[in-house]
Formats: sequence, structure tokens, C-alpha cells
Amino acid sequence: MHGKFRNFKRDGRIPWPWKMAGALIIIPGLVFLGTWVTMLLWNALLPAIFGLGVITFWQAMGLILLGKILFGGFHGGGNHRSHFPRRPRFKDREEWREHMREHFTERSEGFNSEEVKPEA
Repeated sequence: MHGKFRNFKRDGRIPWPWKMAGALIIIPGLVFLGTWVTMLLWNALLPAIFGLGVITFWQAMGLILLGKILFGGFHGGGNHRSHFPRRPRFKDREEWREHMREHFTERSEGFNSEEVKPEA
């Protein structure tokens, strides 16, 4: 094949139309499967344990959505630690020691150990 639809087995890249078609099939399938499993688990366990009523497929989907809003949020994929500040990386142990020495020297300036007396 020529053009956009090159042989993706040969060069390892999948053309975006194939990716889009796969996503349009896989994502709704996973949503359906997760909702169906939630409905089955609810209907198998909660009526017997707590005396609650059975739920429909759409009620199970609503429960998943409500749980996602209340507990999970809707942050996209990727690295979920990206909102944390990056820790400095050091080339070797000596560079780390020097950094720590400077850090604690700055914090301890003006601190006199004689002023602080432990309570007896």
C-alpha cells in the first residue's frame, strides 16, 4: 500500500483512522462491560445483604458516574503525579550531600542550640 495506509506491520506505526476505529469500538465496549459487571454485582450481593432493590443497567451506569464524580474526578490519563513538584535529581552521592548540607545550613542559620533547653 502507498500513502497514508502503509504497511503498519512493517514500520510499527498504526494509521490514525485505524486507531480511531479501534477506539470507537473498544471504549464503548469497556463502558458496557464495566456497567454490566456493576449491575450484576449489585443485584447479586446488595439485595441479599442489605435488602436493597435490584437496579437496571442505566442505574448502574449512573452509580459509576456518581462514584467517579464524588471520589475519582475526571483527570485525564497520563502521569497523575505531575501536579507534585519535582524532586531534584543528583548525579552522584556527593552532589546530594552538598545539596543537603546547603539546605540545612540555610535553615539552621540564626538557630542557637543553647536557647532551646529540653524540659526536665
